[in-house]
Amino acid sequence: MTLSDPMLDAAADGFPYPLTREEHAFFQKQIHTRVGIVLGWNKAPMMARRMSQRLRFLGLPDFAAYRRLLEADPHTSEWQYVINAVTTNKTAFFREVHHFKLLETTLADLGRQGVRQIRLWSAACSTGEEPYSMAMTALQALRGLKVDLKILATDIDDEILETARAGQYDADALAAIPKFARRYIQMTADGGFEVSREIRDLVTFKMHNLVSDIWPMTGPYAFIFCRNVLIYFDRQDQSRVLGRMVGLLDKTGHLCLGHAESLPPELRSLPRGAVSNSYLASVAKTVGE
Repeated sequence: MTLSDPMLDAAADGFPYPLTREEHAFFQKQIHTRVGIVLGWNKAPMMARRMSQRLRFLGLPDFAAYRRLLEADPHTSEWQYVINAVTTNKTAFFREVHHFKLLETTLADLGRQGVRQIRLWSAACSTGEEPYSMAMTALQALRGLKVDLKILATDIDDEILETARAGQYDADALAAIPKFARRYIQMTADGGFEVSREIRDLVTFKMHNLVSDIWPMTGPYAFIFCRNVLIYFDRQDQSRVLGRMVGLLDKTGHLCLGHAESLPPELRSLPRGAVSNSYLASVAKTVGE
């Protein structure tokens, strides 16, 4: 065996900056504490590959030097670069389309019932495709009605949020957008497209850490999309985050999770009206529908 054998200390063989088990343990613990993401040793090659770019930019010789830089000031803004590097930002317009069908039918019903204020939250919005898809769907469902509609879109990655705010995408993303929603996009000179101002004005992008003690949002929300995020959290953080989200739903609210995610048992059995009179009225676990 060589020093690059994954059973020993080094990871990411072939990269100029090997990540040792000791250094991996340091980053793993810090990332989990700061943003809740759990990155086991199997993720060490990915971590080394993504963070190596930052080491090159800073002119550092190895991860040991990077660790010393970070340990010198636990509050340094450099941690944001680490978090941005290890965050997964895979998304697409109208991904898991059954959620958007549920969103459309539910909002159409609310509109017919005379509801005139609707709040939605995309809790891990990445590059913006999800909240923009929510906005397009909502306008389709509420067409002709005067409704105060606002969508909050949050993510932990500040660089990704800048991309999301711009609302500009490559042409290959167009295939996922259904015909009804294409009225909300304009093609650009470079062959891509941008989301219309009408849609962008409905969405407010903010940086938010789901494991933070402080949640500035108050709700109540008709829908919260928190999809393909909890798989990166441990059970304790999953339960805590979902419990807080459930508490922000309105009395007929829906919480949409990714196809590989589910509510923990302690939340599935909560009675209606439990805790503070408005904690939970309805949770729709739309997994795999």
